Amino acid sequence: MWNLTFDTGVFQVKSSDGSVKFDYLFDGGDYQGELGIFSIKGMKEFSTQEDFIKEAARRAASNSAEGYTVINDLNEGARFSGKVNYEDNYNKGNYQGIKTFVMQEGDEFAVMLVPNGTVQQVWQNPSVGGDLRPLFSLGTANPNDEFSLLQIADVTGDGSTFAMEDLRADVWTDRDYNDITFKVSGAVGKAPSLAGAIDSSRDWTKTDFGKDLIDYAKSEVDFKGDNNTIAKSLSDRVNYSVQRAEILDNYEPEELAETKQWVVGVTAGKSPEDFANLFEAKNLGATGHIPNTYIWELPTNVTPEQVKTRLDNLNGVEFAYPLVPIELKPQFTPNDPLFNQQWNLQNTGQTGGTPGADANVTQAWDSAKGKGVVIGIVDDGLQHTHPDLQSNYRADLSRDFNEVSNGVYDKDPMPNSNNPHGTAMAGIAAAAGNNNLGISGVAPEASVAGLRLIAGKVNDTVIADALSYLNNDIDIYNNSWKANQAFLALPMAEYQLEKGATKGRDGFGSNFVFGAGNDQQTGSNVNYNNFANSRHVIAVAAIDHNGEQTSYSEEGAPILVSAYSKGRFENFALNDNKAKLSIPDSGQAISNLTFSNVQGVITDLSVRLDIQHNRTSDLDVFLTSPSGTKVELFTDVGGSGRNFTNTLLYDSAPKSIVEGIAPFSNSYGFRPEVPLSSFAGENPNGVWKLEINDDEIGQIGTLNNWGINFSTNGVVTTDLMGADGQSSGNYTYNAGGTSSAAPLVSGEIALMLEANPTLTRRDIQHILVNTAKQNDTFNIDWQKNGAGYNINDKYGFGAIDVAAAVEKAKTWMPVGAEIAIRSPEMLVNEAIPDASETGIDRTISFDKDITVEWAEVMFDATHTFRGDLNVSLISPAGTESVLTRQNDDFGDNFSKWVFTSARNWGESAVGDWKLKVSDGVTEEIGTWNAWQLSLFGTKPTVSLVATDPDATEGEDPGEFTISRSGNTKLPLTVNYLMKAANNWSSPEAINGTDYNSLTGSVTIPAGQSSVKIPIQTIEDAEVEWTEEIGMHLKPDDAYQIGVANSDMVKLWDNETPEIRLYAEWYSGKIDDYQKKNYVF
Repeated sequence: MWNLTFDTGVFQVKSSDGSVKFDYLFDGGDYQGELGIFSIKGMKEFSTQEDFIKEAARRAASNSAEGYTVINDLNEGARFSGKVNYEDNYNKGNYQGIKTFVMQEGDEFAVMLVPNGTVQQVWQNPSVGGDLRPLFSLGTANPNDEFSLLQIADVTGDGSTFAMEDLRADVWTDRDYNDITFKVSGAVGKAPSLAGAIDSSRDWTKTDFGKDLIDYAKSEVDFKGDNNTIAKSLSDRVNYSVQRAEILDNYEPEELAETKQWVVGVTAGKSPEDFANLFEAKNLGATGHIPNTYIWELPTNVTPEQVKTRLDNLNGVEFAYPLVPIELKPQFTPNDPLFNQQWNLQNTGQTGGTPGADANVTQAWDSAKGKGVVIGIVDDGLQHTHPDLQSNYRADLSRDFNEVSNGVYDKDPMPNSNNPHGTAMAGIAAAAGNNNLGISGVAPEASVAGLRLIAGKVNDTVIADALSYLNNDIDIYNNSWKANQAFLALPMAEYQLEKGATKGRDGFGSNFVFGAGNDQQTGSNVNYNNFANSRHVIAVAAIDHNGEQTSYSEEGAPILVSAYSKGRFENFALNDNKAKLSIPDSGQAISNLTFSNVQGVITDLSVRLDIQHNRTSDLDVFLTSPSGTKVELFTDVGGSGRNFTNTLLYDSAPKSIVEGIAPFSNSYGFRPEVPLSSFAGENPNGVWKLEINDDEIGQIGTLNNWGINFSTNGVVTTDLMGADGQSSGNYTYNAGGTSSAAPLVSGEIALMLEANPTLTRRDIQHILVNTAKQNDTFNIDWQKNGAGYNINDKYGFGAIDVAAAVEKAKTWMPVGAEIAIRSPEMLVNEAIPDASETGIDRTISFDKDITVEWAEVMFDATHTFRGDLNVSLISPAGTESVLTRQNDDFGDNFSKWVFTSARNWGESAVGDWKLKVSDGVTEEIGTWNAWQLSLFGTKPTVSLVATDPDATEGEDPGEFTISRSGNTKLPLTVNYLMKAANNWSSPEAINGTDYNSLTGSVTIPAGQSSVKIPIQTIEDAEVEWTEEIGMHLKPDDAYQIGVANSDMVKLWDNETPEIRLYAEWYSGKIDDYQKKNYVF
C-alpha cells in the first residue's frame, strides 16, 4: 500500500493506570457520525487500504484496550452549544459528560471520524465511500492512498484539545475546524497548530464563544477524586441531604423545568466566576450558608439534565442541585378578658374537658414572664399593629422573606388578608398580658420578631436565610408549618439548623420549635419531615382538652413533648359488622352517621370516602348536617377512572378534587367543590347524611365506608383585625393543629430563658424531657425505655409542665458537651422479602459508652412503593423505635434518608443495635442497599464532694464521694490526685502515713451512680496540727469533669498538743521581775 510513518495525529497514553478521558466540546458540523480511537500497534503492516480501514474500525468498535467508539454525534450533544460564524447550531442531544476509556500506559492510538455514519458500518464495508468514508488523524495518508496532514488541528497547543474536519482537508474542506471538537486527558496528542491551519476569515477562536471554549479547555476540568473539601466539612446528615438534592427524579418535572437557579459547590481556591462563565451561567454570589457554595442562574436553552451532566464529576465543582421552590403549609391569672377561655393555659373544665389538662402556666408567671427573650415567629406574616402584640413587637429583628426587591428582603412582615396564621401563633406565644385586652401569651413579656416565610413558595436558600436570621438576637424560632411534601432534600436549611444549634445565641444555641404535623389521617409520620425530625429541633405533638392525642397529630420517634391544642372527633358510618351499601345504576344511596355528647361547636371538618365504582364521573355526592346544611362534595369528577379509595376531603388540601384524576387515594387529600367551612359554628350532635347519586347508566358501585372528622374547642388567640379576621373582635376561637401546640412550647422556653439565660439548646431539651408529665396514662403505647423514661410515639415524653420546667431551669447545671459515635456506612445489598413480617435485619455494635440523647439512622433502599416498608431500630436495652410503618405513600425509594429517634434518651450506647426491615405488601420487591447509625449524647460527668469533711486520728474516718451522671450500664474508673495546700497553718497530710493509702483511681460499679472513698486515719504518737487531705479529679477520655471537681477533708489529731507559755513581768519594785511557766 504505502510505507506508513505515523509522524503526526498520534496520541500516547500517559496515565499510569491507562485511563484516557474524552470530553466532547462542540459540534459545528451538519453530519451526524461517530468518533473512534484505535491502537496503532501493528497497523503499519497492512498492505491494502481496505485492510487498514477494516482493522481500525474493528478495534474502534471492540470497546476494549484495542480501541473504543468515544463520541456518537447522532445521540449525544456537546458541552458547548451555539452558532459559529455563518453556520447553524447543529448541537443536538444531551451532553454525556467526560467519558473514561482504559488502554495501556505507553500505548499509541489514532482517531478515526466517520462523518455521517457509524464505525460498525465501516467495519462491515471498509470500501464504503461518500460521507461514510472514514477520516483519520494520522498525517501521512488519507482515504485515497494518502493521509492529510491537516485533517486534525491542535486548538490549545498543548496536545490536549483538538478540532477535526468532517470533509477531506486536502480536497473539499472549508478549513473552519469546528465540525467536531474534543478534549483528551490522560494522553497527549501531536497535530498541527490550529492557528496555522484555520481559514483566518472563519477563526472562531477569536469570538466570545471561542474564548469561553478555550478557557474551559485550558482549565483543570477533570473527574473529581477524593478532594471533596466541602463534603468533608459537613455532617453526615447534611451530606446525605446534598446527595438527595442532586437526584433530579426527586423533583416534579414541570417545576424542575421552570427552575433556572442552581446551588453549586465549588472547591475552595477555584473561581466560581470563571466556572460560571464556562457554563454560560451567571454567578449570583455566595449562598451565605454552606461555605463555598454559590447560586448560579443557568441559560434558558439548557435542560436540567444537560445542566446536571455538564456540572457532574468535574474537578472544582463538587456538587450541584436545582433550587426548586416548595410550598410550606401552616400546621394548622391576669386581667385579660378572654383569659378564662384560654383552656390550653388554664383548664378548669370550661370546654367540657378534664380540669388540669393544661400547660400549667399560671404558676410559672410568679417568677418569669419571658422578659428579655425574643421569639421569632417564622410564619405567613405578623400583624404587629394588633393591640395585644404591638408592645412586644421588635421591628429591628423582623423581615419578610416572601418579598424581595433588588435582592434585598423587605423589612415589614405585615401579612396579606389571607395570611392570619402567624398572627395567631404570635398571640399564643407572647401576646401582652395583664393589659386589660383580649388574651395573654405564655410569655406575656417576651418580644416577638416577625419572619414572614410561608406566604408563598420558597426555595432552600430562602428557608435557610429565615432560620438563621439574626440568630444571636433571636432566641427561639417558632415554626408552625411543614413542607407540602415529604422526604425533601434541603441541604442549606439543614446546615443552618445545625449551625444555629451550636453557634446561635452567642454559642448557647438557637432553639427551633416545630409542630409535629397535622397529617396523621393520611398516615404521615414526623420522621418524613426533615425539619421536625432533626435532633436540633423540638418537635411538638398536639393533645386536646382531655390530654389525649388529637386525630390529626402525627406520631413518630422524634417527638419530644406534647402541648395543648384544638381537639378533633372522628366517626365512621360503616364498619366490619355493618353491611356495605350498594349504589344502584342511575339511582341513589343514602347513609347516616350519628354523633352525640360532643362538647362545643364545629370549627373545621373533613370527610373520608371509600367508594368502589367503575366510573367516578357518574357520581354526585352531597353531605347534609343535623341542622340541614347541605354541601356539594363533588359532581362528575375523575374522568373515566374508577374508585375513591379512602379519599380525604378537606378545605386546605393543595388540590381541588375537580382537578383530580381517578383512581383517588388517600395519599393526597382534595378540596371539595363547596367548602366544608359551611358547617362551621354548627352543633355536631345528631344525624349526618351522605347522599350519593349515580346519574349515568351502565355501572353500579358500593359504598364501603365513610366518615367525618371535625374539630371543636379551638385555641383562643390573636386574629387579623377587622374584616380580614377569621372571627369578629380581633380574636379567633378556632386556632388549632400542632401549629398551636408549638408556640406553647416556644413561650415555655422563653420563660425558662428568663429564669436562666445561660441554658444551652441541649439543656432546654433535657429540662423538657425531665419535666414532661405522663398524659393519657391508660394509652397502650406508653413504654419505659432502658433508662426508665416513659415514652410514647404519640406524645414523646409527655405533656409540657411550664411551671416545673421554669423551676428546674433556675438551678440547672449544664449538660456535658455533645459526643457523637458513628458507624461507617454499612452495605447490605439484599432483597427485602415480599409480604414478610419477619423481613431482614442487620446489627451494628458499639463498645464506646455514651449516654444517648438522639439516634440517627441513614436508610437507603430501592423500592417501587416505599410505603410498603416497615423499618424499626432496636437498642441494646430492647427499646424499639418505629422509624416508618406501612402506609399509602406511593413514592419510590428511600434515598439515604435520615430517620431520628429520641426514644433511647438516657440509655447506654454499648451493645448491639439492630435495624429490622420488612415489606408488608405483596407484589413489589425492593432492595435494602445500605444503612448507617449515629448516636449523639454525653460522656458521664464526674463530680467530687467531701461527704464527711472531718476525720479524727485513730477514731472518726472522713469520706469523699465521686458521682457520675448518665447511664450506669458499665463500671467507670475515675482517676484522682491527692494534694492539699500544705501551708504552715494547715499542713498536708501524707498519703499512706497519716491515712490509708489511696491509689489514685476508683471504679464506680455497674448499676451505681456513685462510689464512696473512706479516709481511714492512722494513729501515731505525735502531737500535730490539724492537717488537710485534698482530692482532685484527673481528666480522662472516658468522662468529663464537672464543676465540683476537688474538695478537702480535715484531719484532726486525737492527741492534745502541749502548749508551754513562759511569762515574765515586772512587779513594780526595783529589780523585782517575776517569771513563771504555764503548760496547757
